[in-house]
Amino acid sequence: MRKIINGLEIDFNEKTGEVIVVGVEDNKNIQSIEIPKEATIIGVRAFADCTNLTSVKIPEGVTEIRAEAFEGCTNLTSVEILDGVTKIGFRAFYNCCNLGSITLPKSLVGMDEEAFASCAKLKSAEILGDPAYFGDKVFDKCHPDFYEYYPEREELTME
Repeated sequence: MRKIINGLEIDFNEKTGEVIVVGVEDNKNIQSIEIPKEATIIGVRAFADCTNLTSVKIPEGVTEIRAEAFEGCTNLTSVEILDGVTKIGFRAFYNCCNLGSITLPKSLVGMDEEAFASCAKLKSAEILGDPAYFGDKVFDKCHPDFYEYYPEREELTME
């Protein structure tokens, strides 16, 4: 069953219990998004090419950000991902070229290929947990001075 809540298209899957954010009514003019706390998944290409989007807050209830969910959000500068997200899909934030830094939650288990690739201004990723897997080229073509920081390990990794 699909509903519109605060301008967001939401699918409620009664069989699985998933609440999937599948898109937005006005993808060209939206500037900020606060995902509803009931959401469990951000769907494939849900906000792709929302070129005026500058900020997004992903609540604790979301466990997965699927493929290309925010791909091409070229003005996105702020992403807040709260603890709960376990997987970030293929090219989920690909070409979010104005994103400067990202903090990834302790709950994160893994990221698929090119999850943050081509984010030209992305200089740092603070990774609060110890993900089990990273796909190929997760941070490919980010800022030349890009680094990953793992506070739990007190480790700094230069790409």
